Amino acid sequence: MNDGLNLERYPEPEVNLRAWNAADTYLLEWINDHRMVGDGACCVVNDSFGALALGLIAAGEPEVVSWSDSFLAHEGARANAARNALDTTNVTWLPSTAQPQAAANDEPFGLVVLRVPKSLDHLDHQLNALAESIGPDTVVVAGGMTKQIHTSTLKKFEKLIGPTTTSLAQKKARLIFVTPEVEPEARPRPPAKTFTTSGGLTLIANPAVFSSTKTDPGSALLLEAVAPLLHHQDLDGGLRDVVDLGCGSGVVGLTLLQSRPDLTITFTDESYLAVNTSQASLEHNLDRGALTSPVEQHRFLVDDCGATIADGSADLVCINPPFHDATAQTHAIAARMFNNAARMLRSGGKLVVVGNRHLNYHTKLRKWFGQADVIASNRRFVVIAATA
Repeated sequence: MNDGLNLERYPEPEVNLRAWNAADTYLLEWINDHRMVGDGACCVVNDSFGALALGLIAAGEPEVVSWSDSFLAHEGARANAARNALDTTNVTWLPSTAQPQAAANDEPFGLVVLRVPKSLDHLDHQLNALAESIGPDTVVVAGGMTKQIHTSTLKKFEKLIGPTTTSLAQKKARLIFVTPEVEPEARPRPPAKTFTTSGGLTLIANPAVFSSTKTDPGSALLLEAVAPLLHHQDLDGGLRDVVDLGCGSGVVGLTLLQSRPDLTITFTDESYLAVNTSQASLEHNLDRGALTSPVEQHRFLVDDCGATIADGSADLVCINPPFHDATAQTHAIAARMFNNAARMLRSGGKLVVVGNRHLNYHTKLRKWFGQADVIASNRRFVVIAATA
């Protein structure tokens, strides 16, 4: 990384994946050439393991707000700050569930630096929130790889912030420059969108969350396969504590709760919005009478693959593991999930996993479980069950 920073991915480095990309480098170079250090608080959006926030701190910026939906990105940034002996006292690690704002709440940001997210709806959500803290003198610059930036991306910036132009491509990265047109103001947020499951639950549709507009086909197959286990004679009565590991929109845990209101579900994800959305969906369905078990019966945890869940505390763990980190394919996330599932399950407890056929999870699971059996499949997905 330029500026002499030594950055690694978190929680463990991967040989073929970096902790930054060409867009990060391009952004920092442009800011160094066009920005006066200390000219207003900086807001960094969607940073990856601290490449941007730490780059700004290393350049001498006195106040940086890192606004992200990723718990791991924040943890990785803190680890990289320690690795580079950087003082982050003046960095605010702000979750995506909070409104981005400078320490002086009535002052707009001097600089907003945004890594373009994959989803256009997610970008819409973020720009609407940021608009409340952007003034006419705010420097707004975004970056991404050229394949991520489309005409629709530019139109979104133009509509919500102001006139928009782009840079030339550099190492397959491109920058977006936005001139704010209006004073910061509290904008009315559009009402939350929802979607309905096949069982009649109404879930909050958050654009930043996996399975955000419908029950994804992998989770649907997992739920079909798990249903008989909920009332199996070997588990019924003993099945109490369930972990929806990597909960996304919460569709798995909430659907299980619909069948067994007596269960205690732990919803956990590294996405702040995923955990928040799962809880909001539970509360919404309680209000409309579709679910009956109180919120206090369940747990909502933001962490790394269930790392904070106690050993031997679960009877059933359900996982639909991601195999991409941003645009890069990786098996590291699934491996951490499997390792923690083996640790948190009680003796005789079950892990149920769904994945694409080509991922061969049934062979990988044998590292942690003696036997892993396919209990459901279709042309695209397989569901595997393993017993602790």
